[in-house]
Amino acid sequence: MKLFGREPAQWLAVLAIAIQLAAGWGLPLSEGQQAAINAAATAVMGFVLAWAVSKEKAAAAAGGVIGALGQLAVSLGVEVSQERIAMTGAAITALLAFWLYGKVTAPVDANMERVPKVKVISGRVER
Repeated sequence: MKLFGREPAQWLAVLAIAIQLAAGWGLPLSEGQQAAINAAATAVMGFVLAWAVSKEKAAAAAGGVIGALGQLAVSLGVEVSQERIAMTGAAITALLAFWLYGKVTAPVDANMERVPKVKVISGRVER
């Protein structure tokens, strides 16, 4: 999947270089803060890609993204407790699960056996 014609790894590399360049020109960021910014950007990019590919699978990643952004905030000096970061991530994951309930069907039958994916092409069923 591409974003604005480029692979996600390219955008993350540009961000990492921009952060290093800004720090080199005097933006007061420690190496740890730079790493936290890059880690949070990677988490957000991963979530965006997961959401674009499969919304029901991305819901679980939402809590991780909130955790990564919370850790970024802490590394930048914001006073946020680990408990609040964890509670917020759990709440967002729960809300997304609530929202997705009924919109997603498990690929198993009544005996909990996996059902193969079926394609219908021109009225013909293919497995």
